[in-house]
Amino acid sequence: MRDAEAEVSMNELRQRIADLNREWQLHDKKCKTRRENNHLNDDTYDLIAHELVSLKMREAQTDCDNKFLSKQIMDLETQKQVVYNQIKRQDDEIHRLRLELEQCRIRENELRIQLHDIKNQMHDGELKVKKNISFCFFLKNFSLAKRRFNDVTYPRS
Repeated sequence: MRDAEAEVSMNELRQRIADLNREWQLHDKKCKTRRENNHLNDDTYDLIAHELVSLKMREAQTDCDNKFLSKQIMDLETQKQVVYNQIKRQDDEIHRLRLELEQCRIRENELRIQLHDIKNQMHDGELKVKKNISFCFFLKNFSLAKRRFNDVTYPRS
């Protein structure tokens, strides 16, 4: 919207400069014609008119420069707002990623603790199994030894 307004303003200014240029050329032709015809009485008027047109031309050029600079300022302000919005989105994304990273670290620590507990439980289970196997082996050996003892002590007839 601002760009459109600035463009319309620049076009109006260009038209004004073109009009002033036409006026200047007409005036310049008149001055040359009068000088050629040696109208000395109108020299003061011509000089003032010439100065007036020169001032109008400089004013128009200055207005044009100001409009151009205003348009550049608007463009820079727009770019600044775009960059600000990008930075804000990036800051929000960084904040979100940091929170996500912290949650992942907490979850990782929880899983490490669970893994450690499971390893301890497995180790305890392995010890129980080894104990049970040892005890079963002991019972088997004891049972064999008792049978042998009974066979030796009480032979079967």
